[in-house]
Amino acid sequence: MTFFVKELFDYHGGYLMYKGKHDLSRNYEEDYPIEKLHPSRVGQPQDTFIARFKYGQRPWKKWVTFLCKNFTCEEWVELNKTMTPLDAIESKGYYDDTTVRVLRGRVKWQGERILLLTKQLEEARK
Repeated sequence: MTFFVKELFDYHGGYLMYKGKHDLSRNYEEDYPIEKLHPSRVGQPQDTFIARFKYGQRPWKKWVTFLCKNFTCEEWVELNKTMTPLDAIESKGYYDDTTVRVLRGRVKWQGERILLLTKQLEEARK
């Protein structure tokens, strides 16, 4: 069981990667011919894919903080085999600002609707 280390995350070009070694990480020479590898890559673990942020500004720092507090490296890699990164992080209770805003809007709308229907029901009972 290996815990995430904040300093080992790398965000570049919309991709969030983890550069740390864990029990499920593979070295470069395990997947690539050693003669095609740069000497600095020999014996180094491959970066672990965490998530891709496709559209606009994304809260990748919030993701890193949440991952460090709620997941181990191995748990994240296993979940990503069967789920999308968003589904995996939401499985532990994470919701981004957009989702929270939408849910709050629904709650507000439902509250207003309940008040309106209650008022109509009271008028109908008179």
